[in-house]
Amino acid sequence: MFADVQKVESAALSNPLRWVLWALLGIFAIRPAVQNTVLELLIEVLVIAMFVSLIRQLSPSRLLFVAGCVLIGITAAVRMLDNAKIGLWTASLAHLLPLLLSATVILLLVSFVVRSKVINHNTVLAAISIYVYMGVFWGFAYLLLYDIDPNSFDLDLKSGTAEQQLRYYSIITLTTVGYGDITPKTPQARSFAALEALVAQIYMAAIVARLVGIEITMGMNKKVEQEVQQRLEAKSDPCDDRSRDGGR
Repeated sequence: MFADVQKVESAALSNPLRWVLWALLGIFAIRPAVQNTVLELLIEVLVIAMFVSLIRQLSPSRLLFVAGCVLIGITAAVRMLDNAKIGLWTASLAHLLPLLLSATVILLLVSFVVRSKVINHNTVLAAISIYVYMGVFWGFAYLLLYDIDPNSFDLDLKSGTAEQQLRYYSIITLTTVGYGDITPKTPQARSFAALEALVAQIYMAAIVARLVGIEITMGMNKKVEQEVQQRLEAKSDPCDDRSRDGGR
């Protein structure tokens, strides 16, 4: 049993982007159905582990990694205080800190994709993760707007918490599906929704262009390397040397 746990841990550490993406998608799927406080706490712990794993792999320096871990720790503490209903001040802070944390992860992922010289599974996973974390980021942005003005969105709180509904609304807006069950009611909320949809479309166009550009560059470099290798082999071919000697 312990050996199996070690294998899973080793696989997760060797390819955290894949595991983090699957865990994030799984949380999206099961979190709305979770009503138990203990299960909610376990999900929060899983989210913290995901962020630590991502920042550990993507941070270009130890200082940034330490700063990211500090932000994760503060965010986790505030989220737990908010779940315990310690005070009203924790609600907005519990939405602001995850917003900043999501923005940090997005910037690290974008930097990773931009600096990539080759396309592999990590590059593709990072590009997909950016898209998903954009949904998380905008979900918390809507929550902050809702904290400031509860009339910003037409929510039915009987069908779920504001966080659940606005996270769902963020994903729907990001993918430009727009079922119409949740609508922005104020100019600020409409501006946020329009900006999210616009940024999503720009991102899709930009990331496709970037990946295609990398693929073309890889193909050209490979072709040049093959031509150089062929020329070197032709110069060092002993048969050619003997044929030249015989001709003399």
